[in-house]
Amino acid sequence: MLDFGSIILPEAALDGYDLSLVSHADSVLDTLLVQSDSGRRAFTVYATPRSGGWDPGLDEANQRQAIAAGARHMLARRGPYGRELMATLSDGSHVTYTSVLGDRWTMRVVTRSAAEREFIETQRTRHLISQMILDRGGHAWPPGTPLPISVPEGWDES
Repeated sequence: MLDFGSIILPEAALDGYDLSLVSHADSVLDTLLVQSDSGRRAFTVYATPRSGGWDPGLDEANQRQAIAAGARHMLARRGPYGRELMATLSDGSHVTYTSVLGDRWTMRVVTRSAAEREFIETQRTRHLISQMILDRGGHAWPPGTPLPISVPEGWDES
């Protein structure tokens, strides 16, 4: 198992992918990038309130990001792991925003690929989600805070 902190995955699930870790705010690592030869997916886990429930702001943020990326067409649907917003961008590429609601966490996955690879890349993303263990940890994170990820022990980033 590769333990990235809030995201844990079996090594076998990541065969054939290039991995990298990204930081956004305050230089804290918070996003796992998983890239294949034909698609890229970014996994970020956010804290949600103790009371649980869906954050409608996430749906709005996904729509705003799709529009900013040049979305020509958007379709929202219920996928096997949560809400999905699919968009065709002005450059012809495809992006799917997948939102998975868990126990005091929400995972946001952004999958981008060529339009003709959308189906297979969405299936690859769903397979990775099915293999994941998410660990919110015991820290009291404010709702909406990206949960930190870390470099797994012994992981070779080359």
